[in-house]
Amino acid sequence: MKIKTSFIAAATALMLLLPSTQAITSEVPSKKITVRQEITLNADPFVLDGQVMIPLRSFAESLNCRVTWDGSSKEIKVYSQEKELYCLHAGSSKAEVSGREHTLENRVELIDGTTFVEAGFLEFAHGVELEENGIEIQKHIYKFENGAAGFEAVFSDYSYDPSGNYDIYELTSDYRKIPVDGHESMGLYIASHNRSDDIFMGYFKEIRGLEPNRKYNVNVEFLLATNVEGGLIGIGGAPGESVFVKCGASTVKPEVIIENDYINLNIDKGIQNNNGKEMQLIGDLAKPEDAPEGFVFKQMAASFSVNTDAEGRFYLIIGTDSGFEGFTEYYIDDVTITVK
Repeated sequence: MKIKTSFIAAATALMLLLPSTQAITSEVPSKKITVRQEITLNADPFVLDGQVMIPLRSFAESLNCRVTWDGSSKEIKVYSQEKELYCLHAGSSKAEVSGREHTLENRVELIDGTTFVEAGFLEFAHGVELEENGIEIQKHIYKFENGAAGFEAVFSDYSYDPSGNYDIYELTSDYRKIPVDGHESMGLYIASHNRSDDIFMGYFKEIRGLEPNRKYNVNVEFLLATNVEGGLIGIGGAPGESVFVKCGASTVKPEVIIENDYINLNIDKGIQNNNGKEMQLIGDLAKPEDAPEGFVFKQMAASFSVNTDAEGRFYLIIGTDSGFEGFTEYYIDDVTITVK
């Protein structure tokens, strides 16, 4: 994986060794100059809760820095010309930069022996700028440790009220602690009361940084927390087996539209357990057999293809299409999106 950086130096002369080993020297009267360099990384960057995560060692060493690792304390130190630039710890969001404390948006991640650090911190600590179009992100991970990470809730398939009063549907979306025993994390909460025999609710997320107008294959995995027992009877259908989980993607942003006094989505998600052009059925809300009481996680997965728009983006959407006429609630966590 290669990325491009722009180096901004407050000096009258800058010498930078490029990958071709050709040296470039610039002498200018101004205090800032910009030099571009392509850097080769030993692992692919990914997005974690909206932040681009970069493999630290190969990034820093490409900038002629030295990296040390203490396995017992999981401490990472980065030196430039034998002067310590910053100190990090795997699993922590705290850093020390030139003797001063700094807090990262995400914790430092250690994955298969490779340390990943958010790009924004590396830009700050090394005094560089990463070109946005220089990185194609193929993996997006959302753990929701610092908020909803740009996921937006959407509800559809219920009657339009000109007064805007939809209280009877109890439409609720929130960022909450997930009440699964032994699981200390936050996630996306959503709930509604289906009074139309076909209410849809879910979340969508804009995925960017890809090639424009190109077809991609997408794999999605996520955890869905549900408290609904299987085999129950309900009005219109079972509260578990008749609440259908769907996942998909669209080139256009999912939005509600009003058609014949009904609130619908502007994308084809299908009806209840039927697939649509943009969404596919991947399961239901019923808990696994022999699951403990209360909320438990179900592992969900989907694979599909999507075309990016002229800006190199598409919209992921995850939700439920309900045939059960009653109250439904669930949580979403640990969403991983891989595009190829």
